[in-house]
Amino acid sequence: MKKLENIFELILGLIVFSIIMVFLLLFGGVLGVIIGAILQATLAPWLFWPGFILGEIIFIVSFWHNFLYSTETPNTRTDSSFAAYRRIKLIRNLTK
Repeated sequence: MKKLENIFELILGLIVFSIIMVFLLLFGGVLGVIIGAILQATLAPWLFWPGFILGEIIFIVSFWHNFLYSTETPNTRTDSSFAAYRRIKLIRNLTK
């Protein structure tokens, strides 16, 4: 039974990985087409495919950095009502 669970986990992992790769290639392809078209129109006709690949790389690296590799700690502090009241009072005093 344990072997069957491992197989299902493997299949599920492959499905999730495939969906993520299709997402990255699809949206990265949109950015690649835009960059490739700009390079083709401005510099040379043969620069479309290098621009396409550059767009893919830029999208995948930015996606990885911003969503999957974020090491920043989220701001969990919430301002108290006293601090908000002080800020409102400060703004009122500054605008008089």
